[in-house]
Formats: sequence, C-alpha cells, structure tokens
Amino acid sequence: MSNILVVGASGKLGRILRSLWEGTEAGARVSGWIGRDHPGYRLWTETGQAGGLGQAETVLAMWGVTAGTPEELADNALLARRATELARAVGARRVIHMSSAAVYGGGGRLWTETDTPAPRNPYGAAKALMEREIAKLGGTPASCALRLANVAGADMLFSNLALGNDIVLDRFPDGGGPLRSYVAPSDLAAALLRLSDLPPEDLPPVLNLAGPAPVAMDGILAAAGRTPSWRPAPQDALQSMAISDSFWRRIGPPLVASADPERLVAEWRTLMEPVT
Repeated sequence: MSNILVVGASGKLGRILRSLWEGTEAGARVSGWIGRDHPGYRLWTETGQAGGLGQAETVLAMWGVTAGTPEELADNALLARRATELARAVGARRVIHMSSAAVYGGGGRLWTETDTPAPRNPYGAAKALMEREIAKLGGTPASCALRLANVAGADMLFSNLALGNDIVLDRFPDGGGPLRSYVAPSDLAAALLRLSDLPPEDLPPVLNLAGPAPVAMDGILAAAGRTPSWRPAPQDALQSMAISDSFWRRIGPPLVASADPERLVAEWRTLMEPVT
C-alpha cells in the first residue's frame, strides 16, 4: 500500500478527509497533511521546492479555488502544476487532482468522461482549463482529474443547512425540484484509497465520481428535517445535472451511499457539520 501525501489539508475537502482518516488504518498511510498552516507551504507552492516532506507514492491534490474572478479561478491550473511539481519532488508515481462535474454543460443527459467539456459558468471553465493544463504535463507521475459531483458537506446546499439559512429551490414544470449527482464523504475517502492503489498505468486521465443515480435536493432537505421554499424555475435553470459512474464501476463498486439522501445527511451530521 502506498504512502499518501495530502495537499490542501486545510481546505474544505481536505478537512473532510482528515476527519474520516485521522486515527484510522487509512490515516496511517498518510505521510503528511499539508495545508496553509504547514511551515513549508509557502516554500513549495511558490518555488516547487519540497524539502523535508519525505517520500510518497501518491499525492492527493485536495485544494482548489472555488470562487472569485475568472483570473482568480484560473489559479486552479497553477495549483495543478504545483501539485505535479510536488509529486515529482517526493518521488510520487501518481497524483489525483480534484476537478468537478461543472466542466460539463447543460442538463437533460447523463454526462460521461468521453463527452466534450462545455462548462456553463466560470468555475467550470477554470476546472476545464486545469484539466487541459494537466494533460500538457504528461509523463511521470500519472495524473487523474477527478470530476467530482457535489460532495455532501462541502457544497452550497449543505453549507446553507449548516448555517440554518432558508433554502429556496426551483420548481420545474413537471412539479419536481432540482436533481444533482452527489458524493458521500465516506465514498470519496474509499475512492481515493482505491485510486491510490492502482498501478500508475491504469490510472484514468479523467474520471467521474458520483453515486449511481442523482439525488433530489428536496429529498436531502426532507432527510435533514427541513422544508424548502419554492420558486418557479427560471428558463435557464437546470433541473438535472447528473454524471455517469460507468467508468468508476470498472475500478470499484458503486458508491451507493452517494445516491441515498438519508445516508448523505447522516454522514454530514456525524462528520461534516463543523466544516462550513
């Protein structure tokens, strides 16, 4: 089993992973949790130097810019380059980058890795740019851009739940609300371990990570004991944004918790509520 170096441990996804892994057998495989509070952070993020970090087989690049101007969001490509530089410096054979389902376009279909990215917003465009940058790097280490669905506990819906905010959902002409692909924290952690154990030559360059079916957002709210306010859906609103898990199933089992609103809320309550 490979040693794992986690980059971005102070970010939302990094803190989720730490809460699941620290003190466990999986956590024992982590050679370092690297975030903004680490004394070497500025050195290696700005210069590519990685002195004192030791060796690792896998780098998990959990960091990313999620909001800001297009120029600020474009730093996702820079972070991908830095993570690759770090992986080379510590002798890693693989690096797993956090991309997003936001690289895909509109709803009404199940998006797969073979579809051409067509982002609808600046965040998705920045992640698509990051993926192109990763593809240019090539060679060693092997890289995978993980196109994450909404991570329960890290997306806007769960952030608003944690803050106790009133939540407004769009109601569409068929009477339903929004449907979104999700990833449960436990499924994310298990998938990262599985990818960290793959031979580098088997690591896919891009990979969707989501449950086997999208989840109704009002179902998540019901599981949390909350009732949304409703508004008529604007013309450009997406009722469904779903990504396929067919490629993932060649690597690991279906992520069943990620398609179950009760499981998503239960994991958020036990592990993620402090991650706001």
